Amino acid sequence: MRFNLLKLLAICCLSALFTPTLRAQDSLLKKIDSNVSRLGMTVDSLKDSLHTRPDTAIANSFSASHDDALHHPEKLYLHPFPAHEVISIVTFIFLGFFLYKFFQYFLTTGLSRDESYDKNWTLKAVKDRTFSYGRVQLCFWTLIILFCFIWFYAWYGVLLPLNSTVVLLLGSGLAVFIFGKTIDKNQIDKDNKKDKNDKEDRPLRHQDVENSRGFLTDILSDDTGISIHRLQAVAFNVIFGIGFLGSFFSNIVDHKYPFIEFESWQLSLLGISAAGYLGLKTSENDKSTKEDRKDIADAQQAVDAANPRDPNDPDAAKDPPRPQDPNNPNTPVAPVEQPATRNREGAE
Repeated sequence: MRFNLLKLLAICCLSALFTPTLRAQDSLLKKIDSNVSRLGMTVDSLKDSLHTRPDTAIANSFSASHDDALHHPEKLYLHPFPAHEVISIVTFIFLGFFLYKFFQYFLTTGLSRDESYDKNWTLKAVKDRTFSYGRVQLCFWTLIILFCFIWFYAWYGVLLPLNSTVVLLLGSGLAVFIFGKTIDKNQIDKDNKKDKNDKEDRPLRHQDVENSRGFLTDILSDDTGISIHRLQAVAFNVIFGIGFLGSFFSNIVDHKYPFIEFESWQLSLLGISAAGYLGLKTSENDKSTKEDRKDIADAQQAVDAANPRDPNDPDAAKDPPRPQDPNNPNTPVAPVEQPATRNREGAE
């Protein structure tokens, strides 16, 4: 009996001694298991981020090269290879030649002018054709963007990746030109057809019966004269063009990605101006003004007949007196009898 009591007492003592140690070991095992589970979750999240990050970057960037240039612009300003000095000189020479030929073609060819026809259905002399707003806008943004692109390559030896703003500016300018040309073709088919007062087809759009009155006046004018919607479109394009160039060189000084990223409201202003120009262009050369345009065309033919141009005369290139425009009282009156006073009843 005494032995059993001693044995029971010994077991109680041993359990008392080892219980804290077992509890501490159990607590340590729980902590280890918790840390391992946390580590596993961290590893899983890292795996998920590694798998999803490339897809997100590609989806949110215009292109891989643009995204790299935007986040690491310092790569654009590294010193180019030694042979680039020769390439730089050649590129600057090309840039100067490009600018010279651009302005030469702009002023002396039909690059920026309407397709205006004379009474014989042949294109007028270039200096007599009016400047086209759609063509001028496309030339404007093409010149600015190509200048920046070529200049940066000539100076730093890097072909800049284009951002969405540059692509939208070029694309919108081309779209305005295409839609404007389509509208002109439709107006030629609609207006320049003979009716009961005409013996044959003849050009009767305001671009055909009137000659150029100067660059700014031409691009600001429709068939009724200088128009507010064209003035607004020209003003916005000039302001954003200056801002585009200013930001380009400012970003270069700060070693940032050079091309500005226009915000949606800025692009919307340009888009609304372009839409207003195209929308109101469809109403130009309306049937209600067709008789007036006929009178101007007839008067111009009389002036040309009374003032023939001698090809041997050094002053032959000068314009003869222009007929009176009923919509523009400031137009000088031709010193010949106006055939607009013809007997319409007899013609009908």
